[in-house]
Amino acid sequence: MPRLFPFRNTEIKAIFWKGATLYCTVEPCSFEGRTPSCAKAIARSGISRVVASIRDPHPKVNGEGFSILRQAGVEVTEGIKSQQVEASLQEWLNGYR
Repeated sequence: MPRLFPFRNTEIKAIFWKGATLYCTVEPCSFEGRTPSCAKAIARSGISRVVASIRDPHPKVNGEGFSILRQAGVEVTEGIKSQQVEASLQEWLNGYR
């Protein structure tokens, strides 16, 4: 497995990720809490496409992460394998329903 080295320069990071596609099970978070907003970090990263199975049901997210990405020009595809993801995350999702 190749070893990844962290870059200190933000521009180099953007070049490294430029044009990449990110696959995730749940929509990237949109708000800052204990951690920074994943959606904002992705929007700044140079990643050009995000494929996510389901929206994050958290009331502070629920579509806002996708909105941040789209406003930044990131292509967003949602719904891929959503039934399988919902089944595997059922217990977690029930906490929001």
